[in-house]
Amino acid sequence: MEPPVTKVAVENPGYPRIYKLLNNLNMNITSIHLDNQGVIMDEVKKADPNFLFITPSHQFPTGTIMPISRRIQLLNWVTNKDENHYIVEDDYDSEFIYNSDYTPSLYSLSNNDKVIYLGSFSKTLLPSFRISYMVLPPKLLEKYKRFFF
Repeated sequence: MEPPVTKVAVENPGYPRIYKLLNNLNMNITSIHLDNQGVIMDEVKKADPNFLFITPSHQFPTGTIMPISRRIQLLNWVTNKDENHYIVEDDYDSEFIYNSDYTPSLYSLSNNDKVIYLGSFSKTLLPSFRISYMVLPPKLLEKYKRFFF
């Protein structure tokens, strides 16, 4: 029996390097179009990805900041899915948003078991000092520890 296919979805337009990485890993990739609030929910639901890669705090390349209402819709969607569905929140630039109110990350709004939070210290410390971090849901953290420690 073949293992289940991992479906991933990325923003369109979005960060081309993540698309290239996922493509090189032979993932089944779907592009999700954007409206003025971020990813279009009907397209997310139709694609039903196992992993949804998004940049809600400062969408790349449009600069759109996803409102809290859309963030809640995304969290409701992923919460109603089985344990093999996650949102990957790339918060690469959130520390440099000046002209708007603070909008909490998806991770901080969630119960933390369906959102993988990614960030970097490169812009706050030194661009050449490439330090990134990942905050995993507890179940994924246990799997990560088994494979990488």
